[in-house]
Amino acid sequence: MAFENLSQQLESAVGPELRDQIMDGSDKARKADKFRKARWMKGAIERMDALVDEPTRIRILEQRGHTCGWRGRAEKIAKMRTKCSTLELFVEGLKPILAGNGVELDGRTIITSYPRCYCGAVSATKEPISMTYCHCGKGYWMAMFEHVFGKPVKVDILQTVITGGDSCRFAIHVPEEEF
Repeated sequence: MAFENLSQQLESAVGPELRDQIMDGSDKARKADKFRKARWMKGAIERMDALVDEPTRIRILEQRGHTCGWRGRAEKIAKMRTKCSTLELFVEGLKPILAGNGVELDGRTIITSYPRCYCGAVSATKEPISMTYCHCGKGYWMAMFEHVFGKPVKVDILQTVITGGDSCRFAIHVPEEEF
């Protein structure tokens, strides 16, 4: 799924020629162990960094994150959201749903953190990978909270494990109209 999704996002954004350059070697990587897959993905992201402008790269990876498996959690969060009268209660309600993730509130910003990269396409990496890849995780959180709030949500990447951080941390900015 990871390879097909990236290939589709690339073709849509930059066309088949650039997609083929970036996806070079993916046929072998699909059948490889998790370490070789992660190494291939590192190379694909490096090729993307060299061939595609930054706003387009970010859009491609954010869209990829929008297709990741967030919907089940988002439904639980949306249901819980209807029972919360304050942002503080909402954040407390997030903690059991996002079990395994740190969840804290900083003003109107929800900070999520987790000790490792959960993405199966790169989590086995032994070398740092470009921050470009982490926009996929950003897209995951955007999609989840846009579903919950029914409007666009700004998310910032604070740090990530695959770029050398000690945890993955994302800042989810709660829309002003909420709570």
